[in-house]
Amino acid sequence: MDMTTEWGNVCIRLLQGPLFRTETPEQFKTLLDYQQKINEYFSVIALTLHIECNEGYAFLIENEDEDENIIGGGLRLLRKFPLSYEQSLLLVLLREELDKFEITHPTSHTFILHESQIEELLEVHYSAHQDKVKFKDLVSNLLNSLAQMDLIKAIHRPSSSDLGKTADREFEIRTIIRAKINAEFLTEFKTKLETLQGEHHA
Repeated sequence: MDMTTEWGNVCIRLLQGPLFRTETPEQFKTLLDYQQKINEYFSVIALTLHIECNEGYAFLIENEDEDENIIGGGLRLLRKFPLSYEQSLLLVLLREELDKFEITHPTSHTFILHESQIEELLEVHYSAHQDKVKFKDLVSNLLNSLAQMDLIKAIHRPSSSDLGKTADREFEIRTIIRAKINAEFLTEFKTKLETLQGEHHA
């Protein structure tokens, strides 16, 4: 199937990463208008289009077998981001905070956390004797990696006039996190976390 100018650019954009309605409203509308044709196109190259209209995002999933090999033996077209334990832990905590926020703020569509608030969420799971500077660097690197995956979005970076002050970046916690940390993953990870904590205190 030949791509047309109407929706060809949307396909290229999706191959680069998730598409968000708030960032590219015209492309998101085109995606919805030509959803069937775009679905058919990607199915030919072993990709599945996932759209969350209410949440306002869309992304591609590669069709894999149980061993994570591409079905049909094709080449991998998308960047794969395997999660480390630290990334998984942070995403689980952010997913829980996002759920709480939406319950208490049902009419709000943007959840913002400061880096210092995220540090507070994580520090509970790390030794009180851990080097504070190393811990802050860990959190900063984790946030940068999640932003690279488009799971969170940096909305404020300290300006040059703030360089001498304590940096406290702001991040939008995106609902697309739920696609990565679904209910099954959440339950399994929390079970493993409780087991690790039990072994630590034994």
